[in-house]
Amino acid sequence: MRLLNAETKELVQFLPNKIPPYAILSHTWSSDPDEEVLFSDIGKEKAKQKPAYKQKITPACKKALKRGFDYVWIDTCCIDKSSSAELQEAVNSMFNWYSQSSICFVYLEDVPSKTDEATDSEIEDDFITKSRWFTRGWTLQELIAPGNLIFYSKYWDKLGTRELLASSISKKTKIGKEILTAGRAEAIRFDLSFRSVANRMSWVSFRETTRPEDIAYCLLGIFDVNMPLLYGEGATKAFRRLQEEILKNSDDQSLLAWTASRSDKERTEKFRGPLAEHPIEFRDAGRIAPLPGVPDTYLLTSSGLRIDLLVVPPNCLPFQDGFWGVLRCHYTGDFTGPLAIPLEPQPWQGNKVYARRKANLITIDRSKLTNHDIFQNGPFASQKKAHPQNQTIIIQRNPKRLIDDCEHLHLESWPNDCTLIQAIPEEQWDSRTRIMGSDDYNVTRVFIFEHVSSKTRFAVVFGYSFRFPQPTLGNVKVFKLDPGMLSSPPWLQDGKPEPWMDWEWEVEHFWDPDDTVHWYDSKGVKQGIGAALRKGHIMGVPFFVINVESIKGSALKLREDLSDSSG
Repeated sequence: MRLLNAETKELVQFLPNKIPPYAILSHTWSSDPDEEVLFSDIGKEKAKQKPAYKQKITPACKKALKRGFDYVWIDTCCIDKSSSAELQEAVNSMFNWYSQSSICFVYLEDVPSKTDEATDSEIEDDFITKSRWFTRGWTLQELIAPGNLIFYSKYWDKLGTRELLASSISKKTKIGKEILTAGRAEAIRFDLSFRSVANRMSWVSFRETTRPEDIAYCLLGIFDVNMPLLYGEGATKAFRRLQEEILKNSDDQSLLAWTASRSDKERTEKFRGPLAEHPIEFRDAGRIAPLPGVPDTYLLTSSGLRIDLLVVPPNCLPFQDGFWGVLRCHYTGDFTGPLAIPLEPQPWQGNKVYARRKANLITIDRSKLTNHDIFQNGPFASQKKAHPQNQTIIIQRNPKRLIDDCEHLHLESWPNDCTLIQAIPEEQWDSRTRIMGSDDYNVTRVFIFEHVSSKTRFAVVFGYSFRFPQPTLGNVKVFKLDPGMLSSPPWLQDGKPEPWMDWEWEVEHFWDPDDTVHWYDSKGVKQGIGAALRKGHIMGVPFFVINVESIKGSALKLREDLSDSSG
């Protein structure tokens, strides 16, 4: 470690076990780096000609000598930044250097004085925290790490200690007063270890750095991790690498409790990977605290993050869409339930693969869950498939969005007592795979069936819009064919879109949409037919999937009653 001799202004290098007591300076760099006294300037006459020599170097050395310290550390001149190896070692050691200092002088060059010369009145503490120093990324660890820290104005008037200004600093930075008033470096480290990862991330969410990658590198000491510096990789990659290092050393699941930024939500991509892209995505995480429990294991692979999570399906949470992964963390003071992240199954990648949706976090309200056993420590009282279960899942690293607009149609199944007579358009129908391909999802597709015993014929008609103003999932309807229409009627010409342009005329001549298609079996039991439509996939390709279903007895009566009641 190099230290600046406060008397001679010369640099002296010390081995780790020989470092003497020293003062340390925290400041913001000038917008013009040439104004700063650099490593290459020390010992040369030009160092004394630079503005920072009189403004920062000399006063800091005088303050150190006055307090009995022969050495001072200043980042501008004590690091040879021309050496990438030395710069990397310095960045990884920075938190420790501030923590091991005997005293830290914080120089606020944009705060004129403790006393306003114009009014001869004292400046309020909130005015001090408006300094640019409180907006920079690197100064976060410089604020937290030292055991003894004093703020000085532009003219080196004492503004106060960190303890004295703790209330206004906490209000500005959202850092707990317990940390700001801990007093000793060891106590500060101890308090930091009890803060959730998300909470610590929130402290830097609105800070800035000159070089994009530094928004991640400036947090190494806050999370007690080390990693190589790769300037040029960009802020997103650097921040992801930081999170990966945190995953190796922490079982705190609040690292996953981020919320997509507004700019990210405006992007066309629907899904995200498991990790945040920038600290700003933890902007609302200041109140998140970890929950006690048996530490879970993580495994970050090329596919994604393998993690044990309680996965809650949509039917268990009223008024919430999609699946939710329950984390072992919650909002401080809120004991309604734990936080959960929005997940989306990726079935074409495997039964246990999920992507992260861009929706906000939610608090799981245990009182509204359909299964109240899932938060018990013992085994589930019921293992029904629909109930939330602890699962080992993979949250994909780089999820690929499945194309929303399906083009092909798969007739998955139909009743054994019905025979498929015709599929239209015929040239696009593959009877072996029961797939009807198409280059245009808006083309109407029709399947004509005949009930074996009653000889009743009906058409299952798929149309993408069915006169809706905007495209929807699609629609499938079942119509009883007029006895006279045994062959393909004119409106079922191959590939003709929207056959019901004149809806009223078509209904009058070919079908009655309110008339349930039904027949009676040998026992006199009334039977009917229905069709269900969903989106699915075959070998990773999106499909519309139709299942034609038999409806019997009371179920048919209930369906007719519901149809009547809906008008």
